[in-house]
Amino acid sequence: MYFDVFKDSSASPLYFFEAKGDNNETVFRSDTYTAKQSALDTIEMLKREAADAKVFDETGEVAN
Repeated sequence: MYFDVFKDSSASPLYFFEAKGDNNETVFRSDTYTAKQSALDTIEMLKREAADAKVFDETGEVAN
């Protein structure tokens, strides 16, 4: 997985990032940030915390 950081081309610059899989497909896109550093800080937090992230299944379905 890797992250791409983008700058929105609108008049007021906004930044966002996409997490992409090894196949270059987008896994998710972030919200927008008014500062590039905020986007980079969020990426660093995800890299640090994701390994210990819990998954809560709210579907009520039994996994196979």
